[in-house]
Amino acid sequence: MNTVNTLNIYLGNKRKYLLITLNILLVIFISLEILIWNQRTSLMSEEEYLARVLEICNSGKLKPVEHESFCRFR
Repeated sequence: MNTVNTLNIYLGNKRKYLLITLNILLVIFISLEILIWNQRTSLMSEEEYLARVLEICNSGKLKPVEHESFCRFR
């Protein structure tokens, strides 16, 4: 408890600047996390998805279904 009181007295006039600094660092950290998340979970567009499905169908791993644009497992 003595350490907490000492820290409280030391930060008396500097508390506002510490809070501003911590908030800026938090915003930077959250921005970086969002950038990393977007890179790791990049979603495919509809064209990319259909191209990937056709690639899998044409590779012979899946059998095409009649009257449908997708494939069925063998």
